[in-house]
Amino acid sequence: MTTKPNPLTTQAEGSYYSRLPIQPVQFSMTNKLDACAHSILKYATRHREKNGRVDLEKAIHFIELREVLATAEHLVTDWPISPEEYCRANRLPLMETAVVIGLGLWLQTGQRHYAAEMRGVLAEIITRDYEGRGFRSPSISTNS
Repeated sequence: MTTKPNPLTTQAEGSYYSRLPIQPVQFSMTNKLDACAHSILKYATRHREKNGRVDLEKAIHFIELREVLATAEHLVTDWPISPEEYCRANRLPLMETAVVIGLGLWLQTGQRHYAAEMRGVLAEIITRDYEGRGFRSPSISTNS
Protein backbone atom coordinates (compact mmCIF):
# COMPACT_ATOMS: atom_id res chain seq x y z
CA MET A 1 0.00 0.00 0.00
CA THR A 2 1.40 3.37 -1.00
CA THR A 3 0.82 6.47 1.04
CA LYS A 4 -0.37 9.62 -0.63
CA PRO A 5 2.06 12.55 -0.53
CA ASN A 6 1.12 15.45 1.72
CA PRO A 7 -0.60 18.00 -0.56
CA LEU A 8 1.04 20.81 1.42
CA THR A 9 4.51 19.60 0.39
CA THR A 10 3.75 18.97 -3.27
CA GLN A 11 2.48 21.21 -6.00
CA ALA A 12 1.21 20.49 -9.51
CA GLU A 13 3.31 23.23 -11.08
CA GLY A 14 6.16 25.20 -9.55
CA SER A 15 7.05 25.50 -5.87
CA TYR A 16 5.83 29.00 -5.01
CA TYR A 17 3.36 27.59 -2.45
CA SER A 18 4.97 24.37 -1.26
CA ARG A 19 8.15 26.23 -0.25
CA LEU A 20 6.19 28.44 2.17
CA PRO A 21 6.08 27.47 5.85
CA ILE A 22 2.46 28.73 5.97
CA GLN A 23 0.69 28.49 2.64
CA PRO A 24 -2.07 30.93 1.68
CA VAL A 25 -4.65 28.13 1.68
CA GLN A 26 -3.61 27.06 5.22
CA PHE A 27 -3.91 30.62 6.48
CA SER A 28 -7.24 31.15 4.73
CA MET A 29 -8.86 27.88 5.80
CA THR A 30 -7.62 28.14 9.39
CA ASN A 31 -8.86 31.72 9.73
CA LYS A 32 -12.10 31.16 7.73
CA LEU A 33 -11.38 33.86 5.17
CA ASP A 34 -13.81 34.60 2.35
CA ALA A 35 -12.86 33.82 -1.25
CA CYS A 36 -11.92 37.41 -2.11
CA ALA A 37 -9.67 37.77 0.94
CA HIS A 38 -7.99 34.45 0.11
CA SER A 39 -7.35 35.58 -3.45
CA ILE A 40 -5.86 38.91 -2.32
CA LEU A 41 -3.52 37.03 0.02
CA LYS A 42 -2.59 34.43 -2.60
CA TYR A 43 -1.77 36.92 -5.35
CA ALA A 44 0.12 39.32 -3.09
CA THR A 45 2.19 36.42 -1.75
CA ARG A 46 3.10 34.74 -5.03
CA HIS A 47 3.58 37.58 -7.54
CA ARG A 48 7.39 37.49 -7.40
CA GLU A 49 7.44 33.75 -8.06
CA LYS A 50 4.74 33.44 -10.71
CA ASN A 51 2.96 36.12 -12.74
CA GLY A 52 4.46 39.41 -11.55
CA ARG A 53 2.33 42.46 -12.21
CA VAL A 54 -0.60 40.33 -13.45
CA ASP A 55 -0.89 38.74 -9.99
CA LEU A 56 -0.86 42.19 -8.39
CA GLU A 57 -3.55 43.39 -10.80
CA LYS A 58 -5.61 40.35 -9.82
CA ALA A 59 -5.13 41.21 -6.14
CA ILE A 60 -6.41 44.74 -6.85
CA HIS A 61 -9.41 43.29 -8.70
CA PHE A 62 -10.25 41.06 -5.72
CA ILE A 63 -10.03 44.09 -3.40
CA GLU A 64 -12.58 45.80 -5.63
CA LEU A 65 -14.80 42.70 -5.64
CA ARG A 66 -14.61 42.39 -1.86
CA GLU A 67 -15.58 46.06 -1.45
CA VAL A 68 -18.79 45.28 -3.32
CA LEU A 69 -19.55 41.81 -1.92
CA ALA A 70 -18.36 41.69 1.69
CA THR A 71 -20.81 42.12 4.55
CA ALA A 72 -20.53 42.16 8.33
CA GLU A 73 -20.71 38.36 8.34
CA HIS A 74 -17.35 38.31 6.54
CA LEU A 75 -15.50 39.84 9.51
CA VAL A 76 -12.77 37.75 11.13
CA THR A 77 -12.49 38.06 14.91
CA ASP A 78 -10.52 34.92 15.74
CA TRP A 79 -6.99 34.55 14.32
CA PRO A 80 -5.50 31.08 15.01
CA ILE A 81 -2.72 32.21 12.64
CA SER A 82 -2.23 36.00 12.77
CA PRO A 83 -1.38 38.02 9.67
CA GLU A 84 1.88 39.01 11.40
CA GLU A 85 2.77 35.34 11.97
CA TYR A 86 2.02 34.55 8.30
CA CYS A 87 4.29 37.36 7.10
CA ARG A 88 7.09 36.52 9.52
CA ALA A 89 7.04 32.77 8.81
CA ASN A 90 7.03 33.33 5.05
CA ARG A 91 9.60 36.16 5.20
CA LEU A 92 7.45 38.43 3.09
CA PRO A 93 9.04 41.67 1.92
CA LEU A 94 7.93 44.89 3.63
CA MET A 95 5.43 46.03 0.98
CA GLU A 96 3.73 42.63 0.78
CA THR A 97 3.64 42.54 4.58
CA ALA A 98 1.84 45.90 4.52
CA VAL A 99 -0.79 44.41 2.19
CA VAL A 100 -1.33 41.34 4.38
CA ILE A 101 -1.51 43.41 7.58
CA GLY A 102 -3.94 45.81 5.86
CA LEU A 103 -6.05 42.84 4.77
CA GLY A 104 -6.11 41.56 8.34
CA LEU A 105 -7.19 44.96 9.66
CA TRP A 106 -9.92 45.22 7.01
CA LEU A 107 -11.15 41.71 7.83
CA GLN A 108 -11.16 42.45 11.55
CA THR A 109 -12.72 45.93 11.52
CA GLY A 110 -14.65 46.14 8.26
CA GLN A 111 -13.20 49.62 7.72
CA ARG A 112 -12.95 50.13 3.96
CA HIS A 113 -10.11 52.64 4.06
CA TYR A 114 -7.80 49.63 4.43
CA ALA A 115 -8.86 48.54 0.94
CA ALA A 116 -7.70 51.87 -0.49
CA GLU A 117 -4.42 51.61 1.39
CA MET A 118 -3.82 48.09 0.07
CA ARG A 119 -4.58 49.22 -3.49
CA GLY A 120 -2.06 52.02 -3.08
CA VAL A 121 0.65 49.69 -1.81
CA LEU A 122 0.00 47.18 -4.63
CA ALA A 123 0.12 50.00 -7.21
CA GLU A 124 3.41 51.17 -5.70
CA ILE A 125 4.88 47.65 -6.02
CA ILE A 126 3.71 47.54 -9.65
CA THR A 127 5.33 50.91 -10.37
CA ARG A 128 8.54 50.06 -8.54
CA ASP A 129 9.02 46.49 -9.77
CA TYR A 130 7.11 46.12 -13.05
CA GLU A 131 6.69 49.53 -14.69
CA GLY A 132 7.77 49.49 -18.30
CA ARG A 133 6.95 45.79 -18.58
CA GLY A 134 3.50 46.15 -20.11
CA PHE A 135 1.72 47.43 -17.00
CA ARG A 136 -2.01 47.92 -17.46
CA SER A 137 -4.14 50.12 -15.29
CA PRO A 138 -5.39 48.11 -12.31
CA SER A 139 -8.92 49.37 -12.77
CA ILE A 140 -11.13 46.76 -14.35
CA SER A 141 -12.99 47.63 -17.50
CA THR A 142 -16.52 46.42 -18.12
CA ASN A 143 -17.85 45.08 -21.37
CA SER A 144 -20.83 47.08 -22.53
